[in-house]
Amino acid sequence: MTHPIVSQADQLRSASEIGHRTAVMKKTITFCCLFLLLSSTALFAAYRNAGRLMALASCAPGRADAVVVLGGDPDGRSVTGADLVRRGYASAALIISGRPGGKAEALFLAAGAKAHDIHFDGRPHNSYEEAEVGLEAMRKYGWKRVLVVSDPPHMLRVSWVWHHVLSGTGLEVIPVARTDWEWHPDHWRQDRKTREYVTLEYKKLGYYLLVYGLGIPAEWIDRFRS
Repeated sequence: MTHPIVSQADQLRSASEIGHRTAVMKKTITFCCLFLLLSSTALFAAYRNAGRLMALASCAPGRADAVVVLGGDPDGRSVTGADLVRRGYASAALIISGRPGGKAEALFLAAGAKAHDIHFDGRPHNSYEEAEVGLEAMRKYGWKRVLVVSDPPHMLRVSWVWHHVLSGTGLEVIPVARTDWEWHPDHWRQDRKTREYVTLEYKKLGYYLLVYGLGIPAEWIDRFRS
């Protein structure tokens, strides 16, 4: 049996190709390692500062037409909402999930709001529907800018949702975190209630970005989660 004769040029070419592939592989491995390192660092930083990131979208109050108090804890959030009215930032209010004759209405009346300027809506079942109801009210009552009050960890999602819903309408929103809620953004992991709240907000924000931001059908995500 005869064997093909490999010339010196072929050997050099083969060695060169092997060297090139090795160099490419080294660069690829290095890039992957750097990517994983940077990703891990970013994720760690995001986790460690999750409390601050969630509340990052909260703004200082400015002059507006109305205060919108989100559901979940309308009475507690109305403490801050009513204070905004008392300080002259707005004269009207929309209380979601509240009810006429309740504590929230009493707070706004005591702050100087007129009874006919206090509105209620119990239809929304989530933050996105709250923003849709808010847009509906802004159009109905001629409000151009509203102050939206909720809990500090809720601020990032609130800001994204409202800006998404109001996009292209010319209407404005200022997210304002409630001030009566005990909140320690740097120590959020040490309190079980706050830890669960922040963790849930991250999950909900991701869900909203996929469903409402990218338009991925909710059934697909629900099927994946199950």
